[in-house]
Amino acid sequence: MAPRCEKFDDYDVCDYDMRPDDFCCPVGSSCIFTAANTTLVCCPEHQTCNLITTIPCDITLQNAIIGGDVVTTVFDQPVPPCGDACCPFGYHCNSKQQCQLNEGYNDFPPGAVVSSSQSSSSTQTSTKSPASPTTSQDSPEVAVPLAPEPQQSQAPGSPALSSGEIAAIAIGSAFGIAAVILLLYVIRRTHRSMKARKGGEQKQDASAMYNANLPSTNDSKVVGYQPVEAHSHAIYELGG
Repeated sequence: MAPRCEKFDDYDVCDYDMRPDDFCCPVGSSCIFTAANTTLVCCPEHQTCNLITTIPCDITLQNAIIGGDVVTTVFDQPVPPCGDACCPFGYHCNSKQQCQLNEGYNDFPPGAVVSSSQSSSSTQTSTKSPASPTTSQDSPEVAVPLAPEPQQSQAPGSPALSSGEIAAIAIGSAFGIAAVILLLYVIRRTHRSMKARKGGEQKQDASAMYNANLPSTNDSKVVGYQPVEAHSHAIYELGG
């Protein structure tokens, strides 16, 4: 019985000679090694996995630290493309955009930098190698869907956001907040300016009304003024 994987619950270590110690598969599944034992495909029980569904193209998702049903130690080369997705190393994309096992499935990935230990491990024969691959590009088999990563916990049907999407949302939120702050600042400045202008106009109106109610200098000289000499002259004449 294979030892349990320390990193994930219900996962067993694929403890074959010359394989990485952190290669683990779900309990009951088969460990299939491809690409000179640099890549592991966890094949569901009672399946051959000569034909599987496509996988994400992000090679970092195949890190054994993250876990999942496809892991690899080759990170300097892109995985084979297949439509809008990709295939694991050791597989190719057929005409139905499914991942089909290569005839030379245990060859090193083209262009990959391989260590001496990996080179020697490629000569080892796995006790759980995949079944002989079919030569037809359109295999009659049904593509085997692989299980999701063990650490995924989002609700079914809810797509996970990539780091780029999260960054875009964060940047958009920051710009939105900045726009709201700027709008509030402009509204406040406009309100202050209108209030100051209205106060100035009220002061001018009050001053004009005050000046209009004051009597003019010329009017003060005419109203109620009679020469003293006229009264004196009249009194003198009466006295004579």
